[in-house]
Amino acid sequence: MRLLLVTYEFPPRGGPGVQRPVKLVKYLEPLGWDVTVLTVKNPVTAIVDATLLNELPESTQVLRAWSLEPMRLVSLFRRLRPTRARGANTRGSASGGASPALIKRIQSWFVPDEKRFWKPWAVRAALRAARVTPFDAVLSTGPPHTAHLIGSTVAERLSLPHVVDFRDPWIGYFNYRAATEFHSLLNERAERTVLEHAAVATVVTPSMLEILESRYPKRQFRTALITNGFDPADLPETREPDPEHCRFVHTGVFTPPRSPEPFLHGLARAEESNPSLAQRLRVDFVGAGIEVEEMARSYGILSAVRGLGYMDHAASIKRLARADVALVLLSPGRESEVSLTGKVFEYMGMRLPILAAVGTGAVANFLADKDYAVVADSDHPDEIAGAINEYVRQWSAGELTGPGPEDVRPFSREFQAAQFAALLDEFARKD
Repeated sequence: MRLLLVTYEFPPRGGPGVQRPVKLVKYLEPLGWDVTVLTVKNPVTAIVDATLLNELPESTQVLRAWSLEPMRLVSLFRRLRPTRARGANTRGSASGGASPALIKRIQSWFVPDEKRFWKPWAVRAALRAARVTPFDAVLSTGPPHTAHLIGSTVAERLSLPHVVDFRDPWIGYFNYRAATEFHSLLNERAERTVLEHAAVATVVTPSMLEILESRYPKRQFRTALITNGFDPADLPETREPDPEHCRFVHTGVFTPPRSPEPFLHGLARAEESNPSLAQRLRVDFVGAGIEVEEMARSYGILSAVRGLGYMDHAASIKRLARADVALVLLSPGRESEVSLTGKVFEYMGMRLPILAAVGTGAVANFLADKDYAVVADSDHPDEIAGAINEYVRQWSAGELTGPGPEDVRPFSREFQAAQFAALLDEFARKD
């Protein structure tokens, strides 16, 4: 059986969004599905991780279709600008220096997103490939949700079942604001049209599932919850903690409104109540730059706080291998409500204790009954301070414990690929 997987997020592009499609391709092949990936030829990105291409099976075909994107003009403008002063160094900035506010303003004027001009070239490439090797099903994963428009069009043209995989919500995503009410209506209509022709819609959190099902009470498509996860093959067999210091590690970039500030505020409070903390604690931010170090200094923090910049996935995992406690930091409000960030599962796979400074919602609910996790309200620095001090105390006493094998097994990428394969087997065209 052959699957067409439509995804903008794919290597050599890096970042968290590529993990789900890459691992899906990797683990579907042993389950009887050869995958043709339809992705973008010329992504506008400062995040690159070509090492992930090594994980693809030999049978994988990758089609790369050209895309005309407004963000290319922003990238060109940045290249033509005079070089910034040396003092403005933003080591490891994943955005390549682009203003998040400007990016959001540009995105808000396009439906479903600024990648929409990828569609004509992508559809043409898919139909051309289908004439050579027919497909049995189409799976699109987003954001960007233009992938779903492409997947839906190709599936209709070829009379194939379409599986729509939402890694983040299309409607109601915390980080998206439409330019006008008219744009909001167009987005709602576009999602409805895609789902009216879909066989299955998969989501990554229970709250997303509840919202989707309530929005489409008379739906004809199937819904399924398939969370994010981790790949055991990525993880080292042993950890390498620092015996002299308790090390907290956070992986991932901070895109507004997400910020390290609530955690750092809590850390400052923890140092006030425990003056010896700074001699025992180290905090590493993988994916953030020196801005977190400057923010820590502004709070008067004495503990060693480092912004290590962007790292490829393998290097990020090596940093996690040195951690004693892993950090999940989400903004309160809509992000915390809907986001069950993929890093949670990678931390679990590494068997690390977790400190989550988040608002009410998906992560808080998921970790609430886990004895290897502490959830602190991101709006309450004293809660964060208490959690920090308690974890350092447990480290000093040799009492830190992480999840066991039975806790993490359902969240392996191989297990999740089997869930997708079961859906595809059910709906795929049988010759």
